[in-house]
Amino acid sequence: MMRRIVSTLEAATSSLEAGKCPSSSGMHTLAFDGLRLKQEETRNAATIAVFNPKFLGLSLAWIQARGQSWEYLLVMLGNWSSQAPDEALECLVQQPALCNLLRELAESSARVRMPTGTPLNDTALWIIANLATSSCM
Repeated sequence: MMRRIVSTLEAATSSLEAGKCPSSSGMHTLAFDGLRLKQEETRNAATIAVFNPKFLGLSLAWIQARGQSWEYLLVMLGNWSSQAPDEALECLVQQPALCNLLRELAESSARVRMPTGTPLNDTALWIIANLATSSCM
């Protein structure tokens, strides 16, 4: 599964760099498959791979622009940040667009729903809570 996540990450990064939406299966893999990694060491390595500055910057820009399937990238940030080691969270926190984006999303309408059925503003608040409860803050 780790190989699949890393290869999906590489493909998604290439797509975002080209201004294209990553495949829907790739978006789903990045949003949800990390939750299935049982061993903490493997999960931490996968999280650090996903939370690299280049991919995070591209993902945040895609979310900000509301690019196709942006909701999956937001859910990905929530799922990965909920289990991320501090090293990975520090990389996320250092992204210049993060604060304004999360503030904007947290203040948005509860009528907008994520792929999980959760309101958009709840998803943004969940990511903020994940960051606030880490020791990197």
